[in-house]
Amino acid sequence: TQFFPRYLEQNRWQAMKNGLEALILDPYTGEKITMKEQLYRLLDFVRPKAQELGSLPYFDLAEQIINDGNEADKQNALYKKLGGDLVALEFEIAKKTFESPFSFQKI
Repeated sequence: TQFFPRYLEQNRWQAMKNGLEALILDPYTGEKITMKEQLYRLLDFVRPKAQELGSLPYFDLAEQIINDGNEADKQNALYKKLGGDLVALEFEIAKKTFESPFSFQKI
Protein backbone atom coordinates (compact mmCIF):
# COMPACT_ATOMS: atom_id res chain seq x y z
CA THR A 1 0.00 0.00 0.00
CA GLN A 2 1.34 3.38 -0.98
CA PHE A 3 1.54 6.09 1.68
CA PHE A 4 0.92 9.76 0.83
CA PRO A 5 2.61 11.84 3.56
CA ARG A 6 1.51 15.14 1.98
CA TYR A 7 -2.05 14.32 3.03
CA LEU A 8 -1.06 14.48 6.70
CA GLU A 9 -0.47 18.24 6.79
CA GLN A 10 -3.66 18.88 4.84
CA ASN A 11 -5.57 16.57 7.20
CA ARG A 12 -4.10 18.32 10.23
CA TRP A 13 -5.24 21.69 8.93
CA GLN A 14 -8.74 20.39 8.16
CA ALA A 15 -9.05 18.88 11.64
CA MET A 16 -7.93 22.10 13.34
CA LYS A 17 -10.34 24.12 11.25
CA ASN A 18 -13.35 21.81 11.15
CA GLY A 19 -12.94 19.48 14.12
CA LEU A 20 -13.72 15.81 14.03
CA GLU A 21 -16.26 16.20 11.25
CA ALA A 22 -13.51 17.49 8.94
CA LEU A 23 -13.27 15.67 5.64
CA ILE A 24 -9.77 14.30 5.25
CA LEU A 25 -7.93 12.03 2.85
CA ASP A 26 -6.86 8.64 4.10
CA PRO A 27 -3.05 8.76 3.70
CA TYR A 28 -2.98 5.19 2.36
CA THR A 29 -6.03 5.03 0.10
CA GLY A 30 -6.86 8.64 -0.75
CA GLU A 31 -10.44 7.91 0.35
CA LYS A 32 -12.38 10.90 1.71
CA ILE A 33 -13.55 10.22 5.25
CA THR A 34 -14.20 12.24 8.39
CA MET A 35 -11.49 12.67 10.98
CA LYS A 36 -13.85 10.93 13.39
CA GLU A 37 -13.96 7.84 11.14
CA GLN A 38 -10.17 7.85 10.81
CA LEU A 39 -9.79 7.95 14.59
CA TYR A 40 -12.20 5.05 15.03
CA ARG A 41 -10.17 3.09 12.46
CA LEU A 42 -7.01 3.87 14.39
CA LEU A 43 -8.56 2.71 17.66
CA ASP A 44 -9.75 -0.50 16.02
CA PHE A 45 -6.27 -1.06 14.59
CA VAL A 46 -4.43 -0.67 17.91
CA ARG A 47 -7.12 -2.19 20.17
CA PRO A 48 -5.66 -5.76 20.14
CA LYS A 49 -2.22 -4.53 21.23
CA ALA A 50 -3.78 -2.18 23.81
CA GLN A 51 -5.70 -5.11 25.24
CA GLU A 52 -2.53 -7.19 25.36
CA LEU A 53 -0.75 -4.36 27.23
CA GLY A 54 -3.65 -3.69 29.60
CA SER A 55 -4.26 -0.23 28.17
CA LEU A 56 -7.91 -0.51 27.15
CA PRO A 57 -9.13 1.77 29.99
CA TYR A 58 -7.42 4.68 28.20
CA PHE A 59 -9.65 4.08 25.19
CA ASP A 60 -12.64 5.37 27.16
CA LEU A 61 -11.26 8.92 27.19
CA ALA A 62 -10.32 8.76 23.52
CA GLU A 63 -13.78 7.51 22.57
CA GLN A 64 -15.41 10.18 24.76
CA ILE A 65 -13.49 12.90 22.91
CA ILE A 66 -14.39 11.37 19.54
CA ASN A 67 -18.07 11.15 20.52
CA ASP A 68 -18.37 14.52 22.30
CA GLY A 69 -16.12 16.48 19.96
CA ASN A 70 -12.73 18.06 20.34
CA GLU A 71 -11.97 21.70 21.13
CA ALA A 72 -12.33 22.71 17.47
CA ASP A 73 -15.84 21.24 17.40
CA LYS A 74 -16.75 23.07 20.60
CA GLN A 75 -15.36 26.38 19.34
CA ASN A 76 -17.18 26.05 16.01
CA ALA A 77 -20.46 25.38 17.85
CA LEU A 78 -19.89 28.34 20.17
CA TYR A 79 -19.02 30.56 17.20
CA LYS A 80 -22.37 29.68 15.60
CA LYS A 81 -24.21 30.18 18.90
CA LEU A 82 -22.64 33.65 19.21
CA GLY A 83 -23.86 34.56 15.72
CA GLY A 84 -20.41 34.59 14.18
CA ASP A 85 -19.02 37.19 16.61
CA LEU A 86 -15.27 36.49 16.68
CA VAL A 87 -14.59 38.99 19.47
CA ALA A 88 -17.17 37.29 21.70
CA LEU A 89 -15.68 33.91 20.79
CA GLU A 90 -12.19 35.08 21.73
CA PHE A 91 -13.54 36.40 25.03
CA GLU A 92 -15.22 33.07 25.82
CA ILE A 93 -12.05 31.12 24.97
CA ALA A 94 -9.94 33.44 27.15
CA LYS A 95 -12.46 33.14 30.00
CA LYS A 96 -12.39 29.36 29.75
CA THR A 97 -8.59 29.39 29.73
CA PHE A 98 -8.33 31.55 32.86
CA GLU A 99 -10.96 29.46 34.66
CA SER A 100 -9.03 26.27 33.90
CA PRO A 101 -7.35 24.52 36.82
CA PHE A 102 -4.22 24.55 34.65
CA SER A 103 -4.20 28.35 34.29
CA PHE A 104 -0.97 30.10 35.20
CA GLN A 105 -2.85 32.88 37.01
CA LYS A 106 -3.34 30.53 39.96
CA ILE A 107 0.39 29.83 40.33
